[in-house]
Amino acid sequence: MSIGGALAFCEFFSLTERNTLYLYNRTYVWYTIAHEYRLKGGGDRYGKGGTTMDRQTELTKEQQYTAHVQQLLLAVVERSRDYSQGHLGSIRALLADAWEELRLKPTALSVQDMEQLSAEVDRFLARKTLTDNLAKRYEAMLMNPFFARVDFQEDGAKEKEKIVIGLYSLKDTDGEILVHDWRAPVCSLYYDAMPGTVSYESPSGEIRGQMTLKRQYKMENGRLKYYVDTDVGIDDEMLLDILSGATSRHIRQIVSTIQEEQNRAIRYANVRLLSVIGGAGSGKTSVAMHRAAFLMYRHRDHLDAKRIAILSPSNSFSEYISTVLPELGEENAAAVTLNKITSEILGQKVEIPLLQTEALLDESNVLRRESVRYKSGEAFLNRMRGFVAEFARKGPAFEDVALSGNTLVTGAELTRMYRTDYKLLSPALRITRIQTVLDSRLEQWEKSLYAQYEKQLISSYRGKDLEMATRFAVSHRLQPVRQQIRKMLDVRMPLLYVDALKGAPEELIVAARENAAAGCVWWEDAVGIAYLALVTGHGNAMLIDLVGSRTLYVLIYIGA
Repeated sequence: MSIGGALAFCEFFSLTERNTLYLYNRTYVWYTIAHEYRLKGGGDRYGKGGTTMDRQTELTKEQQYTAHVQQLLLAVVERSRDYSQGHLGSIRALLADAWEELRLKPTALSVQDMEQLSAEVDRFLARKTLTDNLAKRYEAMLMNPFFARVDFQEDGAKEKEKIVIGLYSLKDTDGEILVHDWRAPVCSLYYDAMPGTVSYESPSGEIRGQMTLKRQYKMENGRLKYYVDTDVGIDDEMLLDILSGATSRHIRQIVSTIQEEQNRAIRYANVRLLSVIGGAGSGKTSVAMHRAAFLMYRHRDHLDAKRIAILSPSNSFSEYISTVLPELGEENAAAVTLNKITSEILGQKVEIPLLQTEALLDESNVLRRESVRYKSGEAFLNRMRGFVAEFARKGPAFEDVALSGNTLVTGAELTRMYRTDYKLLSPALRITRIQTVLDSRLEQWEKSLYAQYEKQLISSYRGKDLEMATRFAVSHRLQPVRQQIRKMLDVRMPLLYVDALKGAPEELIVAARENAAAGCVWWEDAVGIAYLALVTGHGNAMLIDLVGSRTLYVLIYIGA
């Protein structure tokens, strides 16, 4: 039986016998749709109001609509798979032709031909990836094509619009939207509003109208089990029904159970930094992941998973949240720990939080407990901010650079360059500009010294030997100058951090100095040192989309 014939066969039986035939991975499975589901305490579970016959008729219509959507989904999946195989065949044909040409004549393909071949293969691979993702997306919808519906009539419109909501949007061959993506503006009505006068924000402005129906669907094994019409939020019993089967070692998508407050946080627009505060188990993590999916949907032209980083408290947490974005049809964003970020900024390993915890549990380690206590308060943060402002204003301790009575640059000139000439730049860029100026002046010194030493050594050396001997003499003569410049301009963050601790207990300053010398970074110091690196321009800034439970100090460091 052809796919088209199977779909027609499926539609015939779903309309006449109220049974559903599913074609899934070319396997035919029969499901008999049950029609009686009761709420606790009596009442029909497929709707409110009307007679039992009316509710039965409405349920049948919804089941038919479900079957129709599943047929279209199946068609899209099969068509996407066919396209994918076609792209794969094109790649194989390209490579086979190229191999045949090379087999007959190894020099048949020029460098330009190979580059063109590579570009064509990449193009077909991109198309194949796109169709594979499309098939995977709609295949995931087959067993649960949608979860809600609202009927909305815009002010001034003659007819009401049926808005069926699912994970992704689906259109029929005529371009009519059968299922709306849950992130579409109109779908916010389901999460935020009750039947009556409503409005929602769209790209063209506020849309007002009347919501005449708010309905929730319960799917089970690919079939519509029942629906509930509600005048409030998500039906409590349906919510419990859904959540009772949600146990997993991974967090799951919650698009069908998002509450009004959660939806407000997910869709909150025109803000650079959004903070969501709630107790344990209140859904902060789910909100963050769904907000990431919403932002990628809304700003698809310039925002994708590669430009989002998830700040995770641990690798196990990263694994826990790893399935949410793929379930929502988006590429997974990179999840990194604060420890890893800090290590990359500093260019060295730092103490892992577990070792810090072990040190704090050691009753004899009074120094570490004092260190954490002192560096976790807002007073220390303010002290660090003050130090950064002072360093940005004054810069390093500049001094005269001279050699044998000849001055390369004075300390006053360096100070003027840092505080006046380049004051609009970050401290790191100011120092880089100063280094460029000094390198240029040193180059002139090198040329002058080279000519002097060449005259002195020409009697002893010839050719390349003379050149090497002269360069060695010049390098040796300028070595003290280069060392002085390097020491003055090489701002090492651990040592700068020691300077920032001025006014702290002496034992903490001594410990920081010893750690800097040994290349050791305590965890409570790592974030502070990285903070200095970022705000002075010596570190790489990162986009953080999700923040776990952190101290104020860490949050300020992230915002740096």
